[in-house]
Amino acid sequence: MLLKRFTQYVLSSRSRAVFMAMLFMVLPFFSWVSAVIVALVTLRKGIYEGFLIVLWTALPFVVLFVVEKEWVLFVRLVLLGSLLVWLLAIVFRRYAKWSLILELSALFGILGVLIVHILIPNVDTWWVNHVVALTKTIAFPIDETILTQVIQMMAPYATGLSALFILISGVTELIIGRGLVSQFEKGKKFIQEWVNIRLSVIAALILIFNIVMIFKGPVIFKDFLPLTVLPFIFAGISFVHLLLIKWHVSRKQLILFYVIVMVAVIFFPVLLSLLVMISFADSFINFRARMIVTE
Repeated sequence: MLLKRFTQYVLSSRSRAVFMAMLFMVLPFFSWVSAVIVALVTLRKGIYEGFLIVLWTALPFVVLFVVEKEWVLFVRLVLLGSLLVWLLAIVFRRYAKWSLILELSALFGILGVLIVHILIPNVDTWWVNHVVALTKTIAFPIDETILTQVIQMMAPYATGLSALFILISGVTELIIGRGLVSQFEKGKKFIQEWVNIRLSVIAALILIFNIVMIFKGPVIFKDFLPLTVLPFIFAGISFVHLLLIKWHVSRKQLILFYVIVMVAVIFFPVLLSLLVMISFADSFINFRARMIVTE
């Protein structure tokens, strides 16, 4: 009920939507809510209305950039935040296909990584120097030599991993916005959309190609790997959600599953490989063709 009231308030007028989006944008740890509002308004009221929200939320950071030359917040919260979600919402509003959103997000990320490698030819070295300097300010109970070796090993993947977390955030914000819109729809269209995400064989073949090129091709393919994996993470979550529906689990158990996924994304990303393997196999086998969604 509280979510529905919040949604109705935001959608009741442009000024209220702008106010709430700007408020959450400047609140520490809550800027993601602003992006959710962008998704909500774009999906419910249209592309133009959503773009106005993006412009208004960008205004404080444009001023900050002009006055203080502070561009990091503008890039992270506006260009890679609200604007990215707005673009994804436009695509979803037109095609209503989560698989397309996921594959397009991966493409955005790959292009972003490619641009970074062009602008910073030795980006791996930059990551090593940056992270090593950062660790010297923190007391780690690990031998410095071993820590440096770990950093050097992870550096070729660092740009791709950074893009991965940005895109996971953007897609998740779009999903939440779509969920808020579904409160005004009859039936369970949103759930049906969400639990039936299946990626194409082409996406699976691209992932295989990327893995092969890690060993045979340029080092940039290591940075591409997290992004070719991205769609399979969400598709795996979608399939497990479908299984949980089939097993008639409680709402609390379903929430627990998503809490576990969130913890895995932040602290144990390697555990997500299970979801990737499930959705990868689904691309070829089509498990959903053997199942009927029931609740």
